[in-house]
Amino acid sequence: MKKKLFTHTHTHTHTHTLNRKSYLQFCLMLFCLMVLKPSFAQTSSLVEPDYNSKHSYTEEMKTFYIVEDVFSVAELDKLKLIPKSQTKRYDKYLNEDNEITTIVHFLDSENIYQDWMTVPHKIIVDAEGVTSFSAENIVISAAPHGDEYPNSQNGVEKSLFVTLPAALNEDQISSIEDQGFNVNAYTNGTATISKDGIEIHSNPTEKSTEKVISKDGALIYSEKRFYQTLSSGEHVLEKKITRNYLTLYNGVCAEKVTVKTNSEHEVNIKAEEKSASPETKSNPSESISFQIFPVPVGDLLTISAKADSSPRSWFTISIFDTSGRSVFTEQEQNPFPYNISTNQLPGGTYIIKIEGKKASWTERFIKL
Repeated sequence: MKKKLFTHTHTHTHTHTLNRKSYLQFCLMLFCLMVLKPSFAQTSSLVEPDYNSKHSYTEEMKTFYIVEDVFSVAELDKLKLIPKSQTKRYDKYLNEDNEITTIVHFLDSENIYQDWMTVPHKIIVDAEGVTSFSAENIVISAAPHGDEYPNSQNGVEKSLFVTLPAALNEDQISSIEDQGFNVNAYTNGTATISKDGIEIHSNPTEKSTEKVISKDGALIYSEKRFYQTLSSGEHVLEKKITRNYLTLYNGVCAEKVTVKTNSEHEVNIKAEEKSASPETKSNPSESISFQIFPVPVGDLLTISAKADSSPRSWFTISIFDTSGRSVFTEQEQNPFPYNISTNQLPGGTYIIKIEGKKASWTERFIKL
C-alpha cells in the first residue's frame, strides 16, 4: 500500500510538472503571435510612387549656439547648447492629382538622438499621413494628418521647385491686409508687416530673401534663404540660415543658429501623356518635326516646321509646366511659323507638345 501510494504521488507530481511546462510553452507561443507577427505584417518594400515630376537632393543641417556670456550659463542650459548635425536625402514626388509624396532617408546624425531613442531609417510623408521605417523596412510608427491638413492643401497648386523672390504685388498686399495686418510696401521691394506688437520685415532680392521678426522691438527670429538655378532651369533652395534669439536661465542671451545646405540636386520631369484620338494617332510611317527658338526662350517663342505639311493640316499646340499643368493650348490650321507670347510665364522649365494627324512632337525648353 505504501509503495502504491508513493508511486501514485510521484506520477501525479510528474504530470503536474509536464502540464506546467506545456502552459509556459503555450504562453510563449501566444506572446510571439501577439507581438512578433504584427511586426512582420507591417514590413514594407517602399515602392517608388507614380509621379509627373521628381526632385531629389541632399540636405546637411548644422545647429550651433552663440552665447553672450558663456561663464554665466546655468548647468542645465549647457546640455542644450551642444552643437548638432544631420544629413538627410530627400526624394519628392508630385503626381497628376497634385499630391506630393516625400521620402526622407536619414544618412548621418550627431547629438540628435539619445541612446534610448529609436532612430528612423526612412520617413514617408504623403496624403495619408506620416510613417517611419526601420533599416529593415519595418514600420516604427504611423500617424494620420490632423484635421487642418486637408483644408490647408485644398486649392493650392503645388510644385517641387521655388519661384524666385519678388516684391509684394497689390493682390498679395490686399490679401495680407484682409487678415488684419498693417503693410508698408516700399519701392525697393522691402515690406514691413505688423500686428499686435509683432513686426515682420521682409526684403527680397534677385535670388534671396531675408525676413526678420520682432516683438515690441525685441528681436525674436531672422531667416535668410538663398536660391540656385539648376542647369535644367528649375529654381531650388540652396541654403537657409535661421537665427532664434533666446533668453536662458540667469538672463543670459543666446542665438540658436541653424544652417541647412542643399546639394546634389537631381530632377526628373515626365511630359503629360494624353490618349490620342483616332484623328491624332501617330502613324509610324509618317513623321514631322519642328524647331523652337530662341533657346533659352525670352518673351517670345517661335515654332517652325522642319518638314512640309498639308495646308489643311490642323495642329494642337500645348505648353505644360513641370507639374504637368497646362499653361497654354491652341488649335491652329497649319500656322507655322507660329509665335507664342511667353512674357507672362515665370522663369523655369516647360514642355511644348504639338499634335497633328501625322504625328505628335514634344520638346522641353527653358524660359528665362
